[in-house]
Amino acid sequence: MYPQVWVVGEIQRLRTSSAGHLYFELVEKGAGDAIVGKLDCAVFRRDLTRARRALARTGQELGVGREIRCRGELDFYPAGGRLQFIVREIDAVFSLGLVERRRREILDRLRQAGLHDRNRGLAMAELPLRVGLVTSHGSAAYHDFVSSLEESGYAFELSFQHAPVQGSDAVHRVVRALEAMRVLPVDCLVVTRGGGARSDLAVFDSLEVAEAIARSPFPVLTGLGHETDESIADLVAHAAFKTPTKVAEHLVQRVAAVESRLERVATALARLGRLPVQRSRHRLEAVEARLPAAAGRVRQARRRLDELRARVATAARVGLGGASRRRAALAERLVLAAPRRVAVSRPRLAAVCRRIADLSSATVREESVRIAALARLAEELSPRRVLARGFSVTRTVEGRLVRSATELTVGDVVGTDVAGGSFESRVENFRDPQVEETK
Repeated sequence: MYPQVWVVGEIQRLRTSSAGHLYFELVEKGAGDAIVGKLDCAVFRRDLTRARRALARTGQELGVGREIRCRGELDFYPAGGRLQFIVREIDAVFSLGLVERRRREILDRLRQAGLHDRNRGLAMAELPLRVGLVTSHGSAAYHDFVSSLEESGYAFELSFQHAPVQGSDAVHRVVRALEAMRVLPVDCLVVTRGGGARSDLAVFDSLEVAEAIARSPFPVLTGLGHETDESIADLVAHAAFKTPTKVAEHLVQRVAAVESRLERVATALARLGRLPVQRSRHRLEAVEARLPAAAGRVRQARRRLDELRARVATAARVGLGGASRRRAALAERLVLAAPRRVAVSRPRLAAVCRRIADLSSATVREESVRIAALARLAEELSPRRVLARGFSVTRTVEGRLVRSATELTVGDVVGTDVAGGSFESRVENFRDPQVEETK
């Protein structure tokens, strides 16, 4: 046996035996990740249990590609003919510090390249219904995210790219899936994984995945299933959530907010649209209420016109009859008077004739003026003028005035008076003006 020493290296070719022992190669890499040294290592079951507990307290576990600092001694294994390093203790603090140092280096490189806040600066769609998803197909993360979208009832369109989120090839596969998404018609990308140990986040602490997320032309949302730790992918993404379900809930809430705004706008537009209709309906009802009164005034004017016509005719007949009788009496007196009386009275007769002629002419002119005025008034109040303004009068075949469409049935024959004549028509159907106006 050799004295115990501390060695540092990267784990490769990790495997567990049926007896519970752990075997791996501890390698040292040089420029370009070329292996410059290699040491076979073994951790017996009892020491392995103790080492795993120490790593678990800091959220770590052993895995390929992890660099560790371990204490042990060299031992020669005769049955296999090889020299191997027996690991007795693993320095959990060293591994944790190394991971954190690498995280800081990666974040510094991203900031220097202008990629740290690039994806966060992209505008998120108001209605993100076209969603790209990168995760492991059939995983709990996949089912949790998809089922949450489906249960929302909204018409989400999902574009999916499978990528394992653990293993030696996971980084390459996630990057390739993100690059494949660049040409798809999506509103945002979602990268998810299920819960697990802190070491399971190694894929999303890599520079390659972080750069792929930062350079995505669409906002990237992460839901990496870890409540306490934040990966580099979370830091460069547009938004980070603790679980896949939380990402889905965020998208559903964003769509629901747009739906709520649209409902409020639709309600406001409907209310604004109803106001002119209601005002027009009130004006129409007011006009309809005044129509019976207007018809009554037309009938009253017609009766007054008839009375005026009768009075004018009577006055004309009385006036002309009196004048004729006076002229006949004077003519008879003149015929019976002696020629001398005629001669003596001729000047007076001429004066009287002139007065009679003047009186008759003045009376005729006055009555003519009154008759003309009454004729103009009768013409203004004539029903024909009302019809000429576009109104019409509809009667049944019995001559009964039709005031409402409800008084008729389909098939009835009606007569309609309009300006310039009248016509008959048959009722084929009815139309509700309120319904038409609402349309």
